[in-house]
Amino acid sequence: MITTLAVNCDPILVSSNDDRKTLVETASDEMVMGAMWALCEFSILVSHQNHSDVSLNALDDALK
Repeated sequence: MITTLAVNCDPILVSSNDDRKTLVETASDEMVMGAMWALCEFSILVSHQNHSDVSLNALDDALK
């Protein structure tokens, strides 16, 4: 899943330094990358066999 997300986000990463982007496009790209980051973090945390208070708080944060 993480590999698929990375491949789908590649166009955003490639064009991130494009000076012709509007503020709305830049903000949208940042929101998409934030969502992808949270999904990756969440999927990694969920795969743990045992959870502590720290990992449960991190899961809660990623879910938000």
